[in-house]
Amino acid sequence: MFDSLLDESRLVKKKAAEAEAKGRVEERAEEIEALRQLILGIVQTRFPALAQLAQQKVATLSEPKQFHGLIMQIAMARDEAATRELLRM
Repeated sequence: MFDSLLDESRLVKKKAAEAEAKGRVEERAEEIEALRQLILGIVQTRFPALAQLAQQKVATLSEPKQFHGLIMQIAMARDEAATRELLRM
């Protein structure tokens, strides 16, 4: 009886929703940080001279889709000059 009252409580539902939203935000932040580190690692390995430019670029990105696109472009870049152009865009 009391369990069903608690389950139906607006406060309990609100707290559960807040916890779920907080979990999603933290998960997204972790995903973005992992993508940021991936880009920096790729650039550092392929073109160490562009590491600082890559750091500046990833600081401007906020959507996983943006990171994924940049990763693909960097992976396909022919040379350092092409990568530099990608990081300046």
